[in-house]
Amino acid sequence: MKYVDWVKNEYAFSDYSMIEAFMIGYSFTHEALASFSNIIERKYIQGARPSIPSEWNNVKLVTYAFNEGNNLLEFHLVS
Repeated sequence: MKYVDWVKNEYAFSDYSMIEAFMIGYSFTHEALASFSNIIERKYIQGARPSIPSEWNNVKLVTYAFNEGNNLLEFHLVS
């Protein structure tokens, strides 16, 4: 999430709504999945006069596996 914050500051003009993030791993533990939504939430302000309070949580979990039949990585969307 620190990388998402950095991208927001450097490339997205401090606007989280411009960012779609992916967390990729071989697998995710049940504990990680349970706390996932609490960790990724970001609150921010859009615009000025009037400022609009907004919330960002646009992160997708992706798992991968190696397919020995075709020697390719396969990706599966978890959330």
